Amino acid sequence: MQLVQCGVSVRRATIGDSDRLAALLAEALMDASVGAWLVPDKAERRPVLERYCRFAVEHGLEYGSVDTTDDVAAVAIWYPRIKPMPQLSRLLNSDLRRLVGAYVERFELLHVSTASVHPFVPHHCLAHLAVGSRHRGRGLGSRLLMSHQRVLDEVGLPAYTESTIERHRTGLYARLGYTPRCPVLLPLAGLALWRMWRQPATRAGATGLDALLPRRVRAHRRPVGTDSAAWPVMPAALPLAGWRTPASAVAAR
Repeated sequence: MQLVQCGVSVRRATIGDSDRLAALLAEALMDASVGAWLVPDKAERRPVLERYCRFAVEHGLEYGSVDTTDDVAAVAIWYPRIKPMPQLSRLLNSDLRRLVGAYVERFELLHVSTASVHPFVPHHCLAHLAVGSRHRGRGLGSRLLMSHQRVLDEVGLPAYTESTIERHRTGLYARLGYTPRCPVLLPLAGLALWRMWRQPATRAGATGLDALLPRRVRAHRRPVGTDSAAWPVMPAALPLAGWRTPASAVAAR
C-alpha cells in the first residue's frame, strides 16, 4: 500500500529493501551520540552498528511494520504495543551477544533502561526513524510519521518514542503533536533519552485512550505473580529508537 504525503510516496517496506534500509539506519546511528555511547571504539563502531541495524530492520519486518519512501531514502520502524509478546524478548536476548560482541552490556543496559519506563497503555512504539544524509531537509521524516499517525488516529491509539533531540519541545516531534515526559538518563554518559508521547487526534465527542494516561507516563511494570519470561523487555527498547531509535532522531530532521 502506498500513501502520497505532500508529493512523497510512503509505502510499506519489503524484505528486498533490507540492505538499503539497514545501511541508512547504520549511517544515522554512526552520526548520533547514542551510537558513540553504545560502541565507544570508533574503529569497531561501524561494523557493530551495521550488524545491529540489519537485525533491527529484519526484526521490524517480521514483528512490526516498516515504512519507507518510494526511493528508499528514509525509514520508520513501528511496533504495536497492545499486549506483551514474549517471543520477541527471547529473540533479542539470544541474538544480542552474537551481533554486538563485547558491547552487549551497553546494548542490554539501553534496552533495560528504556523498557523499565515504558507506557503500559495500548499504543504503537516508534523504535527507529532515520533519513539518509543526502535526503535530509526534504521533510521525509515528517512524512513517514504523519502517514502512520493517520492510521493511529483512525483507531484512537497513542504513539510513543524516545529521542536524543535537544529541541524536544520545539523540534520534529513537538511539531507533530508529541509531548516530552521525564527522560531516561544513561549511566556514565550524561545522555538523556526523552520519552515522547503523542495522544491520538479524536473526533468531536469521541473519547481517546489519552484520557487514561497521566501527565507523567507510568512505568511498564510486570504484574505481581507473572513469570518474567512471559512479561519481557519489549522491542521498543531497540535503540535509535531515533530511537526515535534515539540515533535516528538527529538524522530525521
